[in-house]
Amino acid sequence: MLTDSRRRAQFVIIEGEPAATDAQAYILTGLSDAALLIVDPQVTTRVDLDEVVDQISVTGSELLGAVMWRLTRKQRQLDPGTEES
Repeated sequence: MLTDSRRRAQFVIIEGEPAATDAQAYILTGLSDAALLIVDPQVTTRVDLDEVVDQISVTGSELLGAVMWRLTRKQRQLDPGTEES
């Protein structure tokens, strides 16, 4: 599926689970040319972020940067995959 998508489009965006909690994120990163981190500053610690950046560098994928994005309380309640802080 990824190979077919790459042939059809200039850019393919893959959304994955949080890298700090799911090793699959690194597998997807290894298949990608570049990665962009989406960071919730209320959930992600600096230690977690440093670890994720180190792991991405091992995959050979280019880290484009990070976007700070904060879920609202209502969004957290609707998404069972997030923890309430």
